[in-house]
Amino acid sequence: QQRRECEAAASAAPQVRAKVHPPGLLGGSIGLFATRTPHRPNPIGLSLAALLHVEGGTLLLGGADLIDGTPVLDVKPYLLHDAPAGATVPSWCAARSDASRIASVHFTAVADAQLAAAVADGSLRFYTDLETARSAISQMLQLDIRSVHQGRGRQPAAERGAAEQLYSCRFDALELEFVTLEQRVEVRRCVQHVPAGSRPART
Repeated sequence: QQRRECEAAASAAPQVRAKVHPPGLLGGSIGLFATRTPHRPNPIGLSLAALLHVEGGTLLLGGADLIDGTPVLDVKPYLLHDAPAGATVPSWCAARSDASRIASVHFTAVADAQLAAAVADGSLRFYTDLETARSAISQMLQLDIRSVHQGRGRQPAAERGAAEQLYSCRFDALELEFVTLEQRVEVRRCVQHVPAGSRPART
């Protein structure tokens, strides 16, 4: 009975793929524990840290956002595009570039008006100022949050003569719809997110 309960619990648990596709591999896959991906089978936290000293097989770290006594399970290096000021990127990572090519984010008049209305009527949980919300959305989309399978690192569909691809993502209480061009993102809509369970049934 206990074995069946364990098997049932294991089958009901969310499945995590053993391999991931980092943007820098341009479609290639690698074991998730060899990467910095947050999509892991164990609910561990991530934090930045400085490597202060190496003593034999022991690493002395500083500046991490951890409670005293928290074990450090893994350490990964910075890459060139996300290293903070003063940090060193190891030579074996220097040739890697997972950096986004997105230089700017543009809001259509419709999207801008929808975002302004959401801020004004208090729909957002974490933002009460329009410029702060717009800046946060721009910073997020400039990272090119698409996966390599969605086109990251490739020429945009519209510029290849293919149909324009519309993407969507959650931001606070909003559902953003956007298209990605050569070096910019255009936000088309910022509408209230409706949870799947509360959407009206189709007839």
